[in-house]
Amino acid sequence: MKKFSVIFLALFISACSVSVPPVTEYGLKIDTKQTKILKKKCLKSLKVQQGFAPDDLTTTKMYYAQEKYKLYTYSQSAWVEAPNRSISDALVEKIRNYGVFSSVSSYRSRAASDLILEINIDDFKQYFNANETKSFAKLSITLNLLDRKKSQIIASKTIVKELKVKTLDAQGGVRALNTLLNQFLDESVVWLEKVCNDK
Repeated sequence: MKKFSVIFLALFISACSVSVPPVTEYGLKIDTKQTKILKKKCLKSLKVQQGFAPDDLTTTKMYYAQEKYKLYTYSQSAWVEAPNRSISDALVEKIRNYGVFSSVSSYRSRAASDLILEINIDDFKQYFNANETKSFAKLSITLNLLDRKKSQIIASKTIVKELKVKTLDAQGGVRALNTLLNQFLDESVVWLEKVCNDK
């Protein structure tokens, strides 16, 4: 009995001393440079709402999909901030940098505005095939521009993009998603400028 107790104690101590691998946190990085020359400034104020998104994009857990329906999380990788918030903040920063509107406020602000931008994030994650030999990143976001006073949609645009992942891991997925995000941001700003000046 005494021998069993010693063995149990030794196993218990060794189990408690096992180190847990650290979690690597990833953030989304946006390119603040202007890649397009805007033709005309829109003399209206804009408020950017926080992105609506599925549950897997409203958490710091990093999800990936295998084929279409199987969803998993990276056990040792996570987002610094939930993707829906990061994408919303990135869009605010990009629009401000381009100077399209007279003023741009985020969902954190109580300020009123002439226009409201709704963001519907349908997809923003990494995909693998059945045997995990290939991977790609996918972005699918719909933007709705609303007239605040009339509560009407002025214009709507859906942007869907895919990009092959170079390395079959979380880091490769994040790099591809960053590339897609920056392409989306550039297209969004040019679209917003055109829509606002046409109305």
